[in-house]
Order: sequence, then C-alpha cells, then structure tokens
Amino acid sequence: MQLKKISDDSILIMSDNFVWVDEFAWSSVKQDIQPTMGGGLVVSENTVSAGRPITLESGDGVGVTRGTLKSLMILVNLSGEVFELTLPDGQVFNVIFDKKDNPVSGNPLTRLNVMPDSHPYNEVKLKFLEVE
Repeated sequence: MQLKKISDDSILIMSDNFVWVDEFAWSSVKQDIQPTMGGGLVVSENTVSAGRPITLESGDGVGVTRGTLKSLMILVNLSGEVFELTLPDGQVFNVIFDKKDNPVSGNPLTRLNVMPDSHPYNEVKLKFLEVE
C-alpha cells in the first residue's frame, strides 16, 4: 500500500496488511426526507461524487513502525494536501486525511521509556476521505 503526496510525488510505502473496514458503509446517493402535513413523505435524492470515508485498520496484529506513524503525522498536519492512496488490491483514490477525529492512531506493541523509530505499533487506524 502506498500514499503519494500529489504536490511533489513523494511516496510513503506501508504494509499491505490493512483492511478497508468501511468499504461498504457508504452510498453515493444521499437522501433528504421531509414529512408532509398530510402524513406523506417528500424524498429528494442527490448523487455526490466525493466524501466517501476510507478507514484502514491493520489486520492480524500487523502494524507499522513508530517512524512510519511519525511520517504519517507530518502528512496529517499539512493543510490542504491531497494524496493518491493505492490499496493492496490496486484500487487508487485521491484522498485527504479525515481530521475530525484522530486520523492516525496506533498502539505500541510494548511500552518502553524510550521508543526508537523502529519500534512496532499495532492496531493502527488510518482515516481518509475521498475527494475528486
């Protein structure tokens, strides 16, 4: 799996052991439903082309190093940056980090007073939003 910063083509390569956990929890058709005074419903539907959440979680206890998480956090803190996300199955999406609530998280495999960048983290979660 890789994350490419579109503005300068720099690439961060990560493990392919991530699972897209909300792949089927979104629809491009959005509904607005309003009840009428007579008890009926007025339903309006629109198709949206962006905003799909892409939440990736490390599978089978496999994660990333502390150094990779630090690199991801640097990318999270870039304002207005768009990335090209290539998933292990070859799907490619233009994404931004979903910064509403912890876009990057993980837990150290063991807790040390001083953790080197090579220290493994598991239960890694990455949150993105697809953009056009």
